Amino acid sequence: MTQLVKETKKIADTNRAVLRIGYYKGYHGNELSRAVGFFSEKYPAVDVQITVGSHEELYHGMENDTIDLALNDQRRAFSDAYHNKILTESRLYIELSTKSPLACCKNLEITDLKNLPCILVIHSAGQKEEQQYYETIIGLQGDFLFADTLQEARLKLAAGQGYMPVDVMENHSEPDSSLLRIPLTRNNEPVKKTYCAFWKKDNSGYYIETFAELLASCFSHASD
Repeated sequence: MTQLVKETKKIADTNRAVLRIGYYKGYHGNELSRAVGFFSEKYPAVDVQITVGSHEELYHGMENDTIDLALNDQRRAFSDAYHNKILTESRLYIELSTKSPLACCKNLEITDLKNLPCILVIHSAGQKEEQQYYETIIGLQGDFLFADTLQEARLKLAAGQGYMPVDVMENHSEPDSSLLRIPLTRNNEPVKKTYCAFWKKDNSGYYIETFAELLASCFSHASD
């Protein structure tokens, strides 16, 4: 009951409890939308607000109390100040034109891409951060191009302007027929990322924890 009272202190102007969810711009799965649907059906009085952002924008949103829970990739050691609920592991693929000289490869080493521009879907404010991550953590080298939307990025790919790293999870959708995806490897090993639900321990509550469980269930069923 204490958790319910705490959670319902977040009241919108419409006198409804609010749950603020943020998700990483590089996530393109269906699990989040299913979880929101299930939650809204069970708790129709709660106003679910969705925000999309870069990794760091979501982190700062939780730190500044503008986001209650973030669906995000793990880029730093887990913090004791947060609940860190592991949801799934993704594998990085390279999306490029079927006309690319690399289209015949069964997998692509990071070094195979050094002479091609890397296209990232990110707005101008997050470009430096995202490029730094893919350079220093993933290991991609060379020039970087940016697109505001996935559609814009894929038009650049179709025109042969470069390649795009994408996170692929279970039951992922394929790109259109002019593009293909090839697994990315580092020293012949798959390049993987971990996706989690993050929320601050001092901002926990009944609705947040319930949504986190629903989200985990949706990811679990997607991999069955």
